[in-house]
This record gives sequence, C-alpha cells and structure tokens, in this order.
Amino acid sequence: MWLTARARRTDQLRAATIVWGGSFLVTGLTFSLMQGTIHPYYSVALAPSIAALVALAGRQLWERHDTASHLIMIGMVAATAGYGAYTLAHNDTSSWYVILAAGLGAVAVAGLVLRWTGRNRIARLAPLVALLAVLAVAVPVGNWGVRTAATAHTGSIPTAVATSGSGMSGVGNAGGGAPGGMQGAPGGSEGTRTGNRQTGNPPEGMTPGSNSGSRSGFPGGTESSGGNDTMSGTMGEGMGGDIGGATSSKLISALKATTTTWSAATVGAQGAAELELSTDTSVMPIGGFTGSDNAPTLAQFKAWVKEGKVTYFIAGQSGGAGGPGGGSSAASAITSWVEKNYTTTTIGGTTVYVLTK
Repeated sequence: MWLTARARRTDQLRAATIVWGGSFLVTGLTFSLMQGTIHPYYSVALAPSIAALVALAGRQLWERHDTASHLIMIGMVAATAGYGAYTLAHNDTSSWYVILAAGLGAVAVAGLVLRWTGRNRIARLAPLVALLAVLAVAVPVGNWGVRTAATAHTGSIPTAVATSGSGMSGVGNAGGGAPGGMQGAPGGSEGTRTGNRQTGNPPEGMTPGSNSGSRSGFPGGTESSGGNDTMSGTMGEGMGGDIGGATSSKLISALKATTTTWSAATVGAQGAAELELSTDTSVMPIGGFTGSDNAPTLAQFKAWVKEGKVTYFIAGQSGGAGGPGGGSSAASAITSWVEKNYTTTTIGGTTVYVLTK
C-alpha cells in the first residue's frame, strides 16, 4: 500500500494488495478470535494470501532502486532464510542440508548487498542474485514439503513433518526408519517416541492404524475388521457416534437402494461423511461434527420421519448417542425416541433401525 500511495484509483497493484491483504487480515483475525475446537492445519487457509503478498511485494522491491527497498528486501531474505535454517537444525535434518540452506541464505544476502552498493558493476549478475534469493527461502520450505509428502500419514489431523525425534525419513532427514514403519498418529496431540516408532494420543477420539485387525479409540469404542461384509463397533458412547473403519458392502447396497431425501441418519458428521462417500447418498449428521449440537431437534426429526424422508437410523450396537459426555440433548432424545418406537435389524454386521415401516 505504501508503494502505491500516489497511484491512480484503479491501479492493479493496489487492488491486488487490498484483496489479498484483506483476505489475510480477515482470516488471521478469525483464527485469533475464534473459540472452541481449533486444529493447527486451519492455518493453511492463510497460505494463498501470504504467497500473493510476498510475490507482489517482492517484485516491487526488486524493481525499485531506492535505499529503503533494498534494505527491506535484504531483511526479508535474511530473516526468512535464517529462520528456515534454524528450524531445519532443530528438527532432525542432516547437517549437510542445514549447511546448504544457511550457505544459500548467506550468499543470497551478500548478492543483494552487492546489487545495492554496486548496481552498475554487477548488473549482469542480477538474474543469478534473484535465483539465489529464491532458493534461499525455498530450500527449507521444500524440505518440509518433500518430507511430508514422502511420509505415510494416518488419523484425522494432517501435519507437516517437523517434529524433533519423529524418526521420519525424507530429503535431508537424519532419522532412520521408513515412512511406513511409523506407528501412531503424526497429528497426535501428545506422545512418546522410541527409536523409529512413534506413539501418541490420537486427536479428539480418532485412532489411526492399519485397515485390518482391531483398532480402538474410535468415537464410541472399538472397530475390528475381518471380512468385506462385516463391521462391528460400539458407537454413540464416545465423541460423535461415528461409524469408524470400512463400511459394510451390504450396508452400502442398502443405502444406495433408498429413494428418500436422506438414506440414513446417524449421530456425528464424521460417520455420516464416511457413509456418504461410500454410498453417494445423503446421510443426516445428527448433532453436527461431534454430535454435540442440538440440531436437528427431536420435533424436526419426527416430522421428517413422518414425511418419509429418512429410511434408516444407524446408531451402532449400543444405540447410544454421540458427543462428549453422551452427546447433545437432541441427539440423545432422537436416539431414545427411535429405540422406543422402531425395531432393530442387522445389515452387514451393523445395527440399524428402519424408519419407513
């Protein structure tokens, strides 16, 4: 904005700065003031505006030849490259890669200083200086990107590979162990690590693991898979009442055969989302993401059932409601009403209630 203070009203640079700067401020303020469940990966929403602002500012600073512009650019490259090298050095990165990142940063800063103090003498080297500056800030970020992409991730919380002692392998990583040898959730909130194995508490009721055997910690209980048509799990007693694990092929077929507005209803959006992806039908998520919201109400749900808009209610073998501490009052009321007024049936190992009879 400072560089375009005297530009015309329709200046494209100023317009782009207002758009991307406004996006950055609104998103940043939202994250700063929001309350409730906040996950670190939400910060990814800031990336587009940051990238755009850096690109806009970088080009303008490069094209201007006043002292202030030179100093700002030198400071930006030095601070970014220095912090990048620092984070690499403190997160299991091979020493040679840290030295490479730090060396590129030092050379780039030196080149920018020479460009400022002896512009006419090194004009031909300006493209090389620009390349060095880009590499100096991109090498640390590229390291995290490659290491993250090369590491197998499980669980509900995606995270970048940037934890000291994680033992994840990748470009410039000193830790041993193959990505597939990791145990536990990269996105776990807590944990202890031994050698190349990482264990930790899964985030908010989710437990990563293999696709076979027994897995515990899913919202409401455990899930075990032993065949294509079987799925068992205690649901609704934990967070969200999610289905968890692979959906039974018989249940998928039953939901696909429905013609109602919602093929089924279940407590919690995570379980509903899994069913929707598996069946390409609409599934009602009672109680929202975790099952703790009072939506829909019991009266609304009764009306929809009476109108024939919901075919199945999937509550799991325990039939309890989801959400922390037993879920929302609406989810509990809906589950109790269904249990009292409809009989259960089993489809592919999953307990459901048929609401159209």
